Formats: sequence, C-alpha cells, structure tokens
Amino acid sequence: QVKTIGEESFRKCQSLETVYLPRCETVNNYGFYFTKRLQVVNLPIVKTIGDAAFMWASDAKLKIGDINNFQVAFGNTECSALYLPYCESIGKYAFRSDHIDKVAFEKVSIPKCKKIGELAFEWMRNLKEVNVTQLETVEEGAFRRCFSLTKFGDLKLISESTGFNTPLLKTVGKIAFEIDNETQTKIQQISLPICETIEEGGFRRWRSVKKLSAPKCKTIKKEACYDFYKLNTLELPEVETIGERAFVYNQQSFSGVLNLPKCKTIGKQAFAGSAWAHAKITEVNAPECTDISEDAFIGSNTLNTIKASKISNNKLKTIIRNTKNHL
Repeated sequence: QVKTIGEESFRKCQSLETVYLPRCETVNNYGFYFTKRLQVVNLPIVKTIGDAAFMWASDAKLKIGDINNFQVAFGNTECSALYLPYCESIGKYAFRSDHIDKVAFEKVSIPKCKKIGELAFEWMRNLKEVNVTQLETVEEGAFRRCFSLTKFGDLKLISESTGFNTPLLKTVGKIAFEIDNETQTKIQQISLPICETIEEGGFRRWRSVKKLSAPKCKTIKKEACYDFYKLNTLELPEVETIGERAFVYNQQSFSGVLNLPKCKTIGKQAFAGSAWAHAKITEVNAPECTDISEDAFIGSNTLNTIKASKISNNKLKTIIRNTKNHL
C-alpha cells in the first residue's frame, strides 16, 4: 500500500537488492541513495523522482520502473534499463553515477516526463537510447558525459539508426549534453522543432553532428555547439543572438551561404575556425544584424561576402579581412 518513499528511506542500505512497490507514486530525495547492490526496483506507476533518489545506485544489472513491461518498452528484458511510463518529473542528480566499472542503464524510456533536473543522468557511459516524447526542459548537465547516445527524443520520429528529435523541448540547459574532449558521439542529426534557447555548452563537442535544425530557436549561447566537427547543414531561420564561440571549430561547416535572416547579434569567434579546421562559408546573409564581432568568422578564409545592410561597409571589410587569420 506504500505510495511515497520518504527522504533517505533506504539511504546507504548496502544489502538491498530488490524492491517491489506497485502503488508507489513518489520517490523523495535520497530515497535509494548509494544502494550499491540494488538490482531490481519495480515502480510501475511512479510519477515523481526526487533529487539524488537513485544517485550512485548503479549496479551494472540495475532495472527500475515497470519491470513487467520491459519487453514492450525495450524489446527484451535483459538490458539494464529505466522504464517509467507515468513519470512527469526527475530531480537533480536522480540517477547520477560516478562509477567507472559499474554503470547502469543502456536504455531509458520516460515518455511523459516534462522536466529532467540538473546532472540527473550524468556519467551514464553505456546509455544508448532515451525515449522522451513530452520533454520540455533539460537542466544543466542532465546528460553530460553520456557519450554512447545513439537516439534521444521521440523515438517514433527517428527513422535513422541515430538521431535527436524532441518535439516539445523548449530549453536545452547549460552543458546539458556536453561530452569530454577525448570521446566521440554517434548522433548525426539534431532536430529541435520548438526549442527557443540552447544554453552555454549545451551540445559542446558533439563532433558527429552533420545537421542542426532549430526553426524556432532565438538564442544560441556561448559554445553551445562548440566543435561540431562535421556540421554541414544549419537551419536557424528565427535565431536572433549567436553567442561567443557558439560554432567554433567546424571543419566542413556551412559550405556556401550561411543564412541568418533574423539574426541581430553574432558574438566573438562565433564561427571561427583554425589553421587546420576552418569553415567553408562563402557568403553570410544577415539583413537584420546590427552587431557582428570583428573576429566572428576568423579562419573562414573562403568568406568573401557579408550581406548586412545595418552594419557599416568599413566594419564588414574588417570582418572579411580578419577571416584570413587563424585562432
């Protein structure tokens, strides 16, 4: 009959392996914190997961959620996974792991979840698929260092073997999906149909991405798409502000014309390249732009035309001249 797991109820219960709570709707903060041997937690109707609720409960065989329907959700019952069909909110640090040899979850399905808190799934190194159809907010570092991701979002909308498509996501938090310098992602396309803001470092070092589509995005902050090494298609028809180093270090990016029809500000080194990896932009179309940093396109030595009538010709000439330099 238990409907709520109180704060710290099973904190550091080192012998706990199996939990069956068919009527539980809420797991409060630190509910199962540091339960290192936990392997099966049956919570078929839980709606809320609190802060650090399962932090460091990261046995390699860990299964949490509606265990009886794992076959329906994932196609098998063997993988380490999280299936919470009714969960609407996941708190900060909820499933965070710092373990190297034991890392839980290969797959996560939380279709009704609207908000994922800060660092909720950080260091889930083996996490490959995340099914979220109603997600609106991903907070700071929520999936940081999850470098094995192949699919994220509404999986029914992803027809390729890899992809990122979140139809209701409005905000990508600071360093929400950042990965380490020595690792490599697999996802090649990012689709953010209604996202308005990508915060600082949101997708930093997603080097496998070839296409970014964010038709409603208005703000891309500092280093949000830093080192998109293979990016060649960029769709940002509504963007107004592109922050410092937002798209720095893109080797094959934007061959031809870069269209930014509503952009007003392009920050320092926003599209900068380097001596060995420079962008192949030939023209920039930014008719509403009133402020372009003089080094915004440094290293883009194929750029010869900037259409930005609200900026003086002298400054435009300086910007183009600076493209011959490198970082």
